Amino acid sequence: MFLKVATAWGTSKPLKAYLLASLAGKLATADPDRAERIAHSITDKNTKARALASVAGMLATTDPDRGERIAHSITDKSWMAGALARVAKPYSRVA
Repeated sequence: MFLKVATAWGTSKPLKAYLLASLAGKLATADPDRAERIAHSITDKNTKARALASVAGMLATTDPDRGERIAHSITDKSWMAGALARVAKPYSRVA
């Protein structure tokens, strides 16, 4: 549904990027391959970074290695740091 809406609003690049980022975040746990492809397809740098950070964070507990790899693919250092923190958080609890 989100993909159809994003495609229909294709003339509005910021809206399309926002909808694709939302879709990527929602798909991350159910279909991580598709979520990652969608996130990487976003052309707006900030929205792409946000989408990749969301996907990486959602994978933190199910596939932390992949979450870390995705986080390292983020070119914006601030978004990358936030994504890495989300990936590491489930494993940072001190006993």
